[in-house]
Amino acid sequence: MRKRLQYFTACLLTLVLMGGSFTAIAAVVTDVLIKSEGLSVDPSSVRPFLSTSAGDTFSRQQIAKDVKALEKTGRFSKVEAKVVSGEDAKVDVVFVVEAKPRLRTLIINGSDYYPRRKIEKIIALTAGDLVDGVLLNSQIKALKNEYATDYYPNVSVTYGLEPIPGTSLVDVYINVKEGDRSKVKSIALEGNSAVSDGKILRKMEQKKIGIFSFITSSGSYDPVKLETDLLTIRDVFRMEGYLDVEVGKPLINEKGKNIHITIPIEQGELYTLNHAKVIGMTVYDESEVLPYLRLKSGDVASITAIEIDQEKISSFYSAKGYYRTRVRPSIIPVGNGQVDVLYNVTEGKVSSIRDINIRGNTRTMDKVIRRELTLYPGDLLNEVKLRTSTARLRNLGFFSYVNPAVEPTGGKDEYDVTFEVEEQQTGQFGAGVGLSSVENIVGFVELSQGNFNLLGWPHLTGGGQKLRLRMQLGTDSSDYEASFVEPYFLNRKLSLGVDGFRKDREFFSDDYDQQNTGGSVSLSRPVTAFTRARLAYQLEEVSVYNVDETASDLIKQEEGDALRSVVSLSFTRDTRNNFYVATRGSRSRLSGDLAGGPLGFDVDFYNVEFRSNLYVPLLFDHVLSLKGAVGTVQEYGDSEHVPIFDRRFLGGARSVRGFDFREVGPKDEEGEPVGGNSSVYGTVEYIIPLAPKFRLASFYDFGAVNADSYDFGTSDYNSSYGFGVRIDMPGFPLQLDYSWPLEADEFNDRSSGRFSFLIGYFF
Repeated sequence: MRKRLQYFTACLLTLVLMGGSFTAIAAVVTDVLIKSEGLSVDPSSVRPFLSTSAGDTFSRQQIAKDVKALEKTGRFSKVEAKVVSGEDAKVDVVFVVEAKPRLRTLIINGSDYYPRRKIEKIIALTAGDLVDGVLLNSQIKALKNEYATDYYPNVSVTYGLEPIPGTSLVDVYINVKEGDRSKVKSIALEGNSAVSDGKILRKMEQKKIGIFSFITSSGSYDPVKLETDLLTIRDVFRMEGYLDVEVGKPLINEKGKNIHITIPIEQGELYTLNHAKVIGMTVYDESEVLPYLRLKSGDVASITAIEIDQEKISSFYSAKGYYRTRVRPSIIPVGNGQVDVLYNVTEGKVSSIRDINIRGNTRTMDKVIRRELTLYPGDLLNEVKLRTSTARLRNLGFFSYVNPAVEPTGGKDEYDVTFEVEEQQTGQFGAGVGLSSVENIVGFVELSQGNFNLLGWPHLTGGGQKLRLRMQLGTDSSDYEASFVEPYFLNRKLSLGVDGFRKDREFFSDDYDQQNTGGSVSLSRPVTAFTRARLAYQLEEVSVYNVDETASDLIKQEEGDALRSVVSLSFTRDTRNNFYVATRGSRSRLSGDLAGGPLGFDVDFYNVEFRSNLYVPLLFDHVLSLKGAVGTVQEYGDSEHVPIFDRRFLGGARSVRGFDFREVGPKDEEGEPVGGNSSVYGTVEYIIPLAPKFRLASFYDFGAVNADSYDFGTSDYNSSYGFGVRIDMPGFPLQLDYSWPLEADEFNDRSSGRFSFLIGYFF
């Protein structure tokens, strides 16, 4: 036994010495060889991509770099490097490559539903393209997905490659077996009595066929989605307190062209909380944490509430700098449908931050990133603030990747925090054509940069500023706009905005056109977490021109140019859960304008307005939307009346939809709208989501425009009701409505219903 041990030790020592001598003597590359598998490859077409050459010192890192360089060419389906050792620390490096063939002909067999040209478009291969199995598998997956959306769940697609002798070309065969076209007709939840079927079905990815399936493609069978849905169903029940729920394997029943899915559910018992206890606390007493817990004795033991309380305990410690505090909940049944929840705390240690580093930003300036952070060197390591800082960086829209890394420094309970970022494109160019029932046909071109740097020549990016240039031309209007925003003016949370514009409007009236040319400068800052204040000054020239000869004297007296000098102050409170498609919260704005007087120029008036939108979530994800606005304008000083371009108007797709644009309120003797000095407006809208990005709405609008200031009476008001569709396509949201008048003021009659449509979101 001793001899064996001595022999093993000697061998080990020899290997160590050999390894040491090998690394001590640098190997030299004597030759670089190119070998091909499959199709013949000319070595001269490979060598330009290699950095390794004869006479170089052998380097595995350099060889690995060469392999990656060959792979990036896209010409090879296989790249390997082999090292052949020779005498006297000399090696040969052999690169083995397998060239991709080029496509001669794409042959499609078995497709009846799709024409050849559609499959060719999906496969996206033309003669001369490089092909291999990896590429074809990816394209075939895309083809199968396309078939699935058209209700062919059992389609089979295979491919074959047939080399052309004596060439580097292949013919590719795509073999399709479409199977039967079938749709998911029904989804039954068997054994469920606790949670409404509708609530569960809305959360599932797998949908059944519906009346809007021609838009949404719902009803196509997807076994992968269905498998994921089983976990979703389980989570829904656990959120409702059914902690023992079991969701069985779905039963798929195909009857002709219809698929019926049955999902067996054993919902189990509904649990309530008997007692919650926090254990493992030594630094603080349990009584300091319990008031923060959401779940109380007798409440339904929702897994969501338990996880929220788990996070609250963790945040309690984190806010005090106890890094790596962990909380693990245990659910213990105690009988009679009750459970105890034990939150087991493993306390961390008070830790501090030495340095904060930024990595990966090549354009964005460090200060633009650091000003979004809520952590600073020397602070306690607060994980809540760490998550907040990460979220703020992601919300900037400058980065495709943001990851915080906490790194030990070697000091006792001291760490460096490094934010690793990966920048993404922040400039956008858009162009398009649209329609609306107000402005008719419009076309636009827009250039924007969300991470602009005014002083960062020549790249002009990375400063966190925003620049927007837009030109919109239409049959009845034209807009030219330029805007610049510095969100941290003077290195404070003070946003500076500078705007310039020229707007021509022919759709305001049949009797005149209006042009506004000017600019504004504004300062805004947050007042609270949800409230923002804005102070602005605007100087513009307003021209009323092309006044029709048959227009009334009331409109003719408005003809000409006027310089308008206005200072505005507004407060906006916004608690909506989504900027565009809100389902909860509200947005309210109180604003006041003062024109002329001490500000000079041609127009003297003041204006006060309050408007608010409230979103109330209802059952089945339905939403009740309440919108309203009230405002008044009053002349003063040298002005004898409020000019027509500052009066208040209602009617059209953005207010009382049962009446034409600006048709609500006072008119002249010719029946042309001239606006008023006061207005009241409200909308009640009931919204039903039918599918992702597709909603139905029913609504009631009312409004009144009165000639006098501070006259908010609604004795002569207009109202309408109707139905609409909301299609939330990215970059092209549509609002389509049809409405009928109910009541009309003295200037209108109850005419027939009217259709209105808009592109965009309006608040």
